[in-house]
Amino acid sequence: MKKILIIAIILGFAATVNLAKAAITVNGLVNCLAGFSCPTSGSGESGSSENQISTSSPTPSPTPATQVSSGSDGSSAPTPSPNTNILLIQINALTDKINSQQSQIDMLIREVSLLRTAINQITTSQLSNDSIRSSPPVSQNSTQSESKTTQQTAFNPKQNLKPGMNGNQVVALQRWLINQGYSIPSETIGFYDNQTKNAVTAWQKAVGIKLNNASGYGYFGPLSRQKIK
Repeated sequence: MKKILIIAIILGFAATVNLAKAAITVNGLVNCLAGFSCPTSGSGESGSSENQISTSSPTPSPTPATQVSSGSDGSSAPTPSPNTNILLIQINALTDKINSQQSQIDMLIREVSLLRTAINQITTSQLSNDSIRSSPPVSQNSTQSESKTTQQTAFNPKQNLKPGMNGNQVVALQRWLINQGYSIPSETIGFYDNQTKNAVTAWQKAVGIKLNNASGYGYFGPLSRQKIK
């Protein structure tokens, strides 16, 4: 893409040089029409060498007389000489050429601007992709571990809980048990019923809490609180 941009800039520079040369030529022809020096085909190195070889002075050519035509009111109007007509034709041709080259330069400038915009977009996209590739992927196991840790630390009871109780601490215990995968009906949320007791018992046995008296299962006491810290 950068090579295309460089080529477009070179083409635009070349067209600008040609346009300048054409403008210089038109300026010379205008000076000729105004009565100043006219460009000759023999100028340059070849012309200077011929002048060095020839020692005889050139014979001046007769100046063509300007034809005068009389108008309908008796006044006379100058008729352009053939040389003047040729110069006017050349000026018109060069003017058309300048206009054409100016259009080409304008088109090249627009194309260069579009190429620069495209290069900037590609560069920005590549930098964004490199940034995405460089960031380490988050593993599913890490996400699950963080979620489990959050669930465990979200419930931190400050008192013993047992069947028949109610309140915010019971609600927190029940929602924590649901997050651990135990089933508690929504209509019992807020009351420590037998279903909550069964869920606490199943959790206590799953985490290895051993009680001497089997009737002690289902009560959320100091040993249970120690397991979730």
